[in-house]
Amino acid sequence: MAGWMRKEGHLLQVADISQAIEESAPEVAIVGTGYDGMMSVPEETKLYFQRKGIELLVEKTREACDIFNVLSRTKRTLAALHLTC
Repeated sequence: MAGWMRKEGHLLQVADISQAIEESAPEVAIVGTGYDGMMSVPEETKLYFQRKGIELLVEKTREACDIFNVLSRTKRTLAALHLTC
């Protein structure tokens, strides 16, 4: 989604990601938590993915990009990437 922004800079909330999930219906979602891993994914957000039947991977952004490049070849994959911190 162009212009995607989170409500709170270092926290991925359900409201931040739900529209992208509904539009893309991914099998796998990869969250990049920033260069130093400063963004967090709260339990409520993790449970949202679980209820939707979506595999969730949370890694520092560099690793998340590498994983995305591999998995996106064979699965519907969504990446939500924090680019700094």
